Amino acid sequence: MRLGLENHNHGAFTPTAEEFLRVLGEVNSPYLVPLLDTGNFTDGWQSIQRVVGIVEHVHAKFWQVAKDGSDEKVDYSKVFPALRQAGYDGWVTFEYETPEPEETGIPRSLAYLKRMVAGD
Repeated sequence: MRLGLENHNHGAFTPTAEEFLRVLGEVNSPYLVPLLDTGNFTDGWQSIQRVVGIVEHVHAKFWQVAKDGSDEKVDYSKVFPALRQAGYDGWVTFEYETPEPEETGIPRSLAYLKRMVAGD
């Protein structure tokens, strides 16, 4: 059994890759694995690109769904190619935290996410 350390920006101790990597290094255990929440680093892409090669699970978070289903805060057109380039083959879970009603936002964002996973 393994425990996932999620990067977190809600007053937690891992708001950027620097702190996230420091905790993983200090614990230095095969039982603590890095879990990337794409919407939680306070500096966004800058930290995502530093950890994308080591993550063992990914939460694809949607904060603000655009008309095409993309997220206005997370650039998945960068995230998914970086994951592929790093050889990531694990799960990608969907996390929807937008003020838009689920009935309209979830179908658009899921369709977009499927395109990103497929590499379209």
